Amino acid sequence: MWLSVLLVAALWQCTASLHHMCQDTNTTDNEEIKRRCTACYMETLASLKGTEGSDIVFGANNGKSFDPAWGFGYWDSVPQHTITWVEPVPALFAELTENTKNVPNKILLNKAVRPLSMSSNVLEIFCYNFSVIDSYLKDGVNPLPPALGAVKIQDYWRALCGIDKEEVYHSANIKNENFRGLSLEEQQAALAEVDKIIVKHSIDALTPEEILKETGLKDVRYLQIDVEGLDNDIVKSLPLQKSDFHPDLILYENRQGSAVRDYLEANGYYWCCCFNKYGSNIVAARKDPQDQVTGTPV
Repeated sequence: MWLSVLLVAALWQCTASLHHMCQDTNTTDNEEIKRRCTACYMETLASLKGTEGSDIVFGANNGKSFDPAWGFGYWDSVPQHTITWVEPVPALFAELTENTKNVPNKILLNKAVRPLSMSSNVLEIFCYNFSVIDSYLKDGVNPLPPALGAVKIQDYWRALCGIDKEEVYHSANIKNENFRGLSLEEQQAALAEVDKIIVKHSIDALTPEEILKETGLKDVRYLQIDVEGLDNDIVKSLPLQKSDFHPDLILYENRQGSAVRDYLEANGYYWCCCFNKYGSNIVAARKDPQDQVTGTPV
């Protein structure tokens, strides 16, 4: 009996220490807040090594590029996890399939993730044409109009997708100072040239809960979200009220990410900003980790 009590106490002390970096502090030092948030993410992610369960990535890209978990070697550290990568863009999905071919326990879905607020089960996504990007990087012939000035296609444009063209323009800095100095007619002509290298994809879309049902995933430990500007809406659509869905760690792209802070905190998570890896990200770490021992939901 005493051994059991001591074991539970030791586990509680360990997990409490783990999450101290995730808790709110009285500091107003932004750099200190970011440091603690980074430590919260890194320590919680490391704590999942050697565990059983599953992980999900909404907006997987090619499985490597712009993926914080891959950059820290997380996927190799959890060989017993079932990892589900969800990626809507066909060209990226093909690369994802190749890059994850040696991962033993995986589920790949060529689908989009939609929030509950979106009734359509088809999502339209705009991306730059991969063939044009590859051609420019190989031959150096820039297809963009000279009126845009120094804007040049970059390799990271592969990841610049959005649910509307304005977002795609913005992420590539198309409407820069040179663009703003053009007449309206010249602006329209320049955008018409840019539109020639943008591809629209119509992708079957599922809500987070529908994805969970389709994959049959249980005991999700880590959830990563980077979904074309829908990040906050997807977070609000997570079935966190369900007793069997409480990821230990959630990472999502910071696009006014504090808008869903209350939702996460109300459902048992520490919330912090920001973890800066491939852009600004929000970290949400599950509170009361001792409940993982007792099986009691938060």
